[in-house]
Amino acid sequence: MTRSRIKRRLKRTACVAGILALLVTSCCVLLGIGSKEDVFAYYFMVMEDFHPVWRALALRQFESGDELATLVAAYPPLLREDFSPYTMLTYEQPFASLVVAARDDRLFYARAASCTWEHTFFEDIDESLSFDEAYAKYIRQCLLEAAIHRISATIRSDGTVLVGTVREMQQDSGVALLEGDKILVEVVRVIHGSVQPGELLQVPSSECSVRDLSDGTGVFLHLDDRRVIYPQTEEKSIYVTVPMEALERYSSMGEQQLETVDTRYRKRSEAIRRFLEGTQEPLM
Repeated sequence: MTRSRIKRRLKRTACVAGILALLVTSCCVLLGIGSKEDVFAYYFMVMEDFHPVWRALALRQFESGDELATLVAAYPPLLREDFSPYTMLTYEQPFASLVVAARDDRLFYARAASCTWEHTFFEDIDESLSFDEAYAKYIRQCLLEAAIHRISATIRSDGTVLVGTVREMQQDSGVALLEGDKILVEVVRVIHGSVQPGELLQVPSSECSVRDLSDGTGVFLHLDDRRVIYPQTEEKSIYVTVPMEALERYSSMGEQQLETVDTRYRKRSEAIRRFLEGTQEPLM
């Protein structure tokens, strides 16, 4: 083989290698691949049979600033949560999530993740910080409304609602001792039910939350049938605690306000149930 032929082959090889490198680079830029972690993420999204919306995001069919309605129409989410001015769409099951967020109906964030990998398709960092704060506030409101619903449901079913104090306390921190099968609670105030102030009740410790017992005092609910507040469970007597704030809010509400909270809570609970079951309906 002559030297000139060798040079031509080397040039062709270099040209092909350059083209391949350019193609790989272009694909990486298009798909947002900047590290080996991104490569792993795409591999697992393919292998785990992720919701097809990931391909649309990867191919930039939807980007930051696009209309939320267009994405929802093309790919209805499993769960939709609205907390003005934000909307969050969830497309995957627990342990493997794909979340898209929008502000004022414009996309600004899309991320997929599992327990071993994650990949961000696009993100407005400044907007994400405000979104995190708004979402934390939204979750607190959801938990508060769930507690208000439990108080309301307990009273409607003729259960017991009372303010009580745990008799045994840790002297150094003031945190209620919830050790053992039962704790002793002294009734301080009766909201609904036949118990009397000063009466001592034995309450299962497993059904009490330390977070609901400020300085050892909290709101206790007692039901003969737990299905009143936990519909998917079996019939069984139950004690639960709720935050004092929930009782204060409940006491300040009228019938119409309580009905609104109950309706919102039931709708949210149904949406979450369908989400956990994998029913693809854009609820909430």
